[in-house]
Amino acid sequence: MIEKSNRQYIEEIKLIRRQMASLDQQKTELQDTIDRMKENEKFYRDLAENDPDWTFWLDADNRLVYVSPSAKRITGYEPEDFRKDAKLLFKMIHPDDRSAFDDHLHFARKSKASTEEEFRIIRKDKKTRWISHLPQPVYDEEGRYAGLLSSNRDITGSKTKNDGSLDSEIRYRLLSENIRDVVWSMDPTLRPTYVSPSVLLLLGYTVEEALDQNFRVVLTPVALQKFNEAWSPEMEKQGVAGTTAKSSLTLELECRRKDGSTVWTESQFTALRNDNKKIVEIICVSRDITALVEAREKLALEETRQAHSEQRMKALCDAAEESLYFADADGRLVLVNAAAARCLGTDPETLLASGKLGDFIPRDAEARCKEHIARALQGAETVAFQEDLLGRSMRCLANPVAGEDGTLIGVAVCGQDVTDLASARTEIEDLRRARDAAEKKRRDGEKELSERERQLDEVAEALKERQSLLAGCERRLAENSDRQEALEKELGDSRSRLEEKESALAQLKGELRGLLDAATEAFFLMDLQGRLLYANEATARLVHTELPAQTAGRSLYDFLPAPAADRYRKYAADVQKTGRPIHFDLEIFGRPMTHSVCPIMNEKGKVTRLAVFAADLSDRRTGEAQAEENRRRAREAEHMLQLIVDAIPLRIFWKDQNSVYRGANALFARDAGRENPEALIGKTDDDMIWSDKAKQYRREDSEVLTSGKPRVRSEERCAGPSGGQRCFQTTKTPLTDDGRIIGILGLYDDVTDRKTAEEALAESEKRYRSVFENNRMPMLLIDPEGGIILDANPAAADYYGWNRAALTRMTIADINTLPGSEITKMMKLAMTRKSSHVFFKHNLADGSVRDVEVFSSLLQFHGKAAICAMIYDVTERVRMEGALRQAEKLDSLGILAGGIAHDFNNLMTIVQGHIDVALLGLPEDDSARQSLRAAQDAVDKTREITGRLITFSRGGAPVAKPRRVQNLLSAAAQRLLAASPVKWSLDLADDLWPAEVDSNQIQQCFCHLIDNAREAMPEGGRLTIRVENADIGEADLLPLASGPYLKIIFDDSGAGIAPEHLARIFDPYFTTKPLGKEKGLGLGLAVCHSVLKKHDGYIAVHSDQGQGATFTLYLPAQPGAVVEEEPAQEKKPTPGRILIMDDNADIRKILQIYMEKQGFAVTGVTEGQEAVRQYREAQEAGEPYHAVFMEISVKQGLGGESTITRLKSIDPDVKAVAIVSEDGDSRTQNFLDLGFSEVLGKPFRLEDMRKILGSLIKI
Repeated sequence: MIEKSNRQYIEEIKLIRRQMASLDQQKTELQDTIDRMKENEKFYRDLAENDPDWTFWLDADNRLVYVSPSAKRITGYEPEDFRKDAKLLFKMIHPDDRSAFDDHLHFARKSKASTEEEFRIIRKDKKTRWISHLPQPVYDEEGRYAGLLSSNRDITGSKTKNDGSLDSEIRYRLLSENIRDVVWSMDPTLRPTYVSPSVLLLLGYTVEEALDQNFRVVLTPVALQKFNEAWSPEMEKQGVAGTTAKSSLTLELECRRKDGSTVWTESQFTALRNDNKKIVEIICVSRDITALVEAREKLALEETRQAHSEQRMKALCDAAEESLYFADADGRLVLVNAAAARCLGTDPETLLASGKLGDFIPRDAEARCKEHIARALQGAETVAFQEDLLGRSMRCLANPVAGEDGTLIGVAVCGQDVTDLASARTEIEDLRRARDAAEKKRRDGEKELSERERQLDEVAEALKERQSLLAGCERRLAENSDRQEALEKELGDSRSRLEEKESALAQLKGELRGLLDAATEAFFLMDLQGRLLYANEATARLVHTELPAQTAGRSLYDFLPAPAADRYRKYAADVQKTGRPIHFDLEIFGRPMTHSVCPIMNEKGKVTRLAVFAADLSDRRTGEAQAEENRRRAREAEHMLQLIVDAIPLRIFWKDQNSVYRGANALFARDAGRENPEALIGKTDDDMIWSDKAKQYRREDSEVLTSGKPRVRSEERCAGPSGGQRCFQTTKTPLTDDGRIIGILGLYDDVTDRKTAEEALAESEKRYRSVFENNRMPMLLIDPEGGIILDANPAAADYYGWNRAALTRMTIADINTLPGSEITKMMKLAMTRKSSHVFFKHNLADGSVRDVEVFSSLLQFHGKAAICAMIYDVTERVRMEGALRQAEKLDSLGILAGGIAHDFNNLMTIVQGHIDVALLGLPEDDSARQSLRAAQDAVDKTREITGRLITFSRGGAPVAKPRRVQNLLSAAAQRLLAASPVKWSLDLADDLWPAEVDSNQIQQCFCHLIDNAREAMPEGGRLTIRVENADIGEADLLPLASGPYLKIIFDDSGAGIAPEHLARIFDPYFTTKPLGKEKGLGLGLAVCHSVLKKHDGYIAVHSDQGQGATFTLYLPAQPGAVVEEEPAQEKKPTPGRILIMDDNADIRKILQIYMEKQGFAVTGVTEGQEAVRQYREAQEAGEPYHAVFMEISVKQGLGGESTITRLKSIDPDVKAVAIVSEDGDSRTQNFLDLGFSEVLGKPFRLEDMRKILGSLIKI
């Protein structure tokens, strides 16, 4: 290796320092990038992990790539559980919802749209929870679809609340939104008021886009003209009397999709008219029939093609010279060409008109033809035959013909006139026999010739083999001769070279001896015993002998002083033992000298002689000391440089101009698979583990050496020292000496880990940025110091109504309705917690104020603390919670009302009983009877009021029976409108069906609707009540099961209902009237809605403000049902024994008075155990009770329900009457199921009791 000058080392050190400074700058930049990426990763991870919703990400291949920590709170499973089991997400979907969940994901992936779906999951603890699932499509930076980011919220609580109040309108909307057909609701101008979400699949429009344009826009010009022509007659019926309220029209229309393509639809238009026969709404259901239209067009095209084919086939048949005809399975002619007609002496038309061959050929020929045709049909194969017809000989082929299903449908016969060919055939046969004979002779001659050729081939083959053997022998002989000549020549050359070498050796020996003798240093050879074999002149001078010849054969030790001789013996023995040379300094005769003893070995490696060099150091000591000092400094500098190079955390190497390695640091040597840098010296890239890239590296070296410019930071991937692909960043710089390029200095760094970290950080940042950007919940990043909004996601911009740029110019005080001091206090509180959960009211851009639930957490944003706020709109939930609290109050009121009604009805029963007893004792003409009758009417009204309150607060399953509602309607209208300025009419259709109703509940509903109409027309007006039969089906788009219904319409001419009130008129306590009086309680329409729902019916309202209101009721009908009529004559009760159980003494007393007046023997008790005892004793004494009247709700002792059970065990035929403190019909069926014979509701009249007694007691 060429030693470098100090200046070169200094230049290299400067260059390395510049490279290190550049690398330090790169590392600083890299560290800054890594810090930013880590900060962003932590920021977005904090966003995702503090989201209370459970978030997961399915990539484009439906693989689960991310699950947020909220999964544990909602599902009970850790995020790690989802990563271990890729199918866990789908396993925990409720079995009944899996198909719908799969369809929902498929729709979301296909449409790339955000659609919400509700489904159930089974938690880890086996509990079932309702989840609201909203998938959002995710796209990468290049716009490629990257999967679905799904946000899931636990809605079990709200689901439970909503399930009880989900009415038929919601079910109808869910039905329309989940069918594939598109449902349109339009006004008379065809402006949509509702469009189902499936419009996205059919036309490519979102619901909002479809609602913003007229229906005519989606029709092609031809389809629009077709629609206008068909729809014009419907529009001409506007206001025409006799027009049906609902008419339908079905059209096939071509519609334009959003992307410009077209789609064929079958659209059914249904016009809904009001009482004035004007169209108020148009319902359209559109179905995709593109495939059907295309199939129809293909069918028409195929029919046209078949017609053309049939024409071409007929033309070909007529042009054929052969006779062709087709006969069906019965032998009738179906197709005949002109040649066949000419053969039979007629024309095709006459043949087809006849249809029979027998009309044109002899009978025997006809019989044979039929036989041939029958054989062809029976065997399903072609039959050949020949027949003489009309003097001509015809050769025919009968081919069976099969239909599309494989069944034989007839025979096609092709005939050829062979009359003129008979003689020619004979001549041809003679010629054929002559040809065959000649052919036989030719084959025999060819056979003989072939045999002779075979024999000749065998002789030629044997001759060829012999020639081949001869040629091989001659070739080997020639090769041996050439080899012998080559060996002789080589031997002569070897002799010449040996002579030349011996001559050169002799000359070299002479020159060497001359050189040694002329040398100033002593040189001598000696054997292992120290005898001198040769010594030069300097050696003689060393041992003070005049001539070198005097030293030969003598021992070296004889010439040296004893100490020096001992040293020489020792060193000679060491060299003989180790086989390695030894250098030492030794003074001889007062002169400092340096000595070298070197071994001379034979071919077996054994030391046989010693060669000794000795030089006088007296004159050289001073110069050598200076040189040694220079070398020491150079070695120190080189060592320091190597230490510096080895300490640099980079791989460093340098090469000469031939790309040969001249040095490197330890890191580079380790990557190259070498133990130390010295092992690299003299090697090239071909000797390294990256030899496959040696050509590339030499080319790069050549570019640097030629251009004189460095190659900076080039990146490449290659194999590492431990295997596997690694990423390296390399810089190569030319090495110069006085401006002359003498080699290359290279350094590189293994950036694999950094690249991996950068990619991981970039991926993490992209993932969590996607979570922020694609989250459906509004999210704000807020500076806690000034409340400035640092960032907002798209959902926040959509929610608040300001764009993202405007939001980032605002503070939280611009949105929050709290005073500034309160906001500052809440911000400080948020900074002291890792996360917080509060409720606020926020302003929106449109001026509205919404209730929001805010989840906030702390995170780092660009190196500063920030608050991440996730906003949930809970306005509807707050309203529902208020409604729930109101409903809880209503439940409490119901409990209170039940207790009050019980006591109130007991008192009114006593009043009613005394009135009835008093009436029994007064003559018919007594004036006091009128006052008692008035008091009796007041009792009836109180009974109605308490019944209404109990029906709403406690409900009860209706006791539905087939009844004629027209009687109930007439009675209610006459009672409520008798003294009112409102004019009313009852329009009844013919043959009305009986309705399956509870008469008390449904009459209460009628009264509320009539009373509502009366209050809407205080100055007078008109109320029209229409009743008609209606057969409801799926096309009616009503939330009812298909079947017969009774349709009842209440149409008034009042002021109508404001649009903002229409959606709430059926809510409890909702009223637009002043409170503080009965008509302002807001219970009437809520009771109607409740009653209709329990009857499996439906109530709808339509109103235009200023034009009155229309309420439409649907009640299940029973066509052909037998209506129970009231008994024509009341049965008079037969006296007997009666047992009365009631804890109210006044009621027992009034009952006892009345029954005793009727001739009954009455026993009264206060509770059930006493009643059971009395009944058992009477049975045992042979004087049984004929009926038992018992109060259901006694305050002490055994109640009515337990008492009837015990009485039934004593007497299964016991006749018991349940006395209840409410409307008797509301729970009749419940008591009848317990074993009671009748039910009597308080307050009751004595005539009601007389009817029950007459039906029960027959002695």
